[in-house]
Amino acid sequence: MVKIPEERQSARIRRRLPRPRAAVILAAGRSERLQAVTGGGSKALVRLGGLALVERTVRTLVAAGIERVVVVVGYHAGPV
Repeated sequence: MVKIPEERQSARIRRRLPRPRAAVILAAGRSERLQAVTGGGSKALVRLGGLALVERTVRTLVAAGIERVVVVVGYHAGPV
């Protein structure tokens, strides 16, 4: 493990705060600038490497120890 000098450590490290256990994914935008890619749908559902962006994000968060994930949806909420 790499030792970080104390003056460069974040307040979280210095105070030994617990790691976050929950995360919020904001997926409520209209994705107007990505319309060519999304076809008018949600950018959260754009596939990258075989997975939707929202699925990839949830998997990454779970792998990092996040226990609860909330996805905020608005526009095109049904498919998400």
